[in-house]
Amino acid sequence: MSWLLKDATVLSSAAVIPPERHLAPWSQIRRMDDEDQSVVMMKRHLVHSFFCRTPVVIVVCDAQMFVVALRSLRPNRFGGLVLKSGAIVMVPARIVSNFDLHVGDQLEIKL
Repeated sequence: MSWLLKDATVLSSAAVIPPERHLAPWSQIRRMDDEDQSVVMMKRHLVHSFFCRTPVVIVVCDAQMFVVALRSLRPNRFGGLVLKSGAIVMVPARIVSNFDLHVGDQLEIKL
């Protein structure tokens, strides 16, 4: 299991989907509805909330995992095209208020 951290503080558990995996991470997104788990998609450019029953927050990070943008996404929507992203983190909206995330914060993934 992986963990998503900010300033050495654990934000949530994380399912990390490597860039080699070309299939859509739908199974991980389904699990995200049931748990307080984030989904980290490395080097992805398109994100959607299909198969999500609750709203999610999209955290766009650069290659060094600095937060570049934050977006809210309702169920069954496309999140738009994100060019030059190092990682896209999908977080359930119900737990993101505990994170205190802002543009410029640096995230970390621990295995």
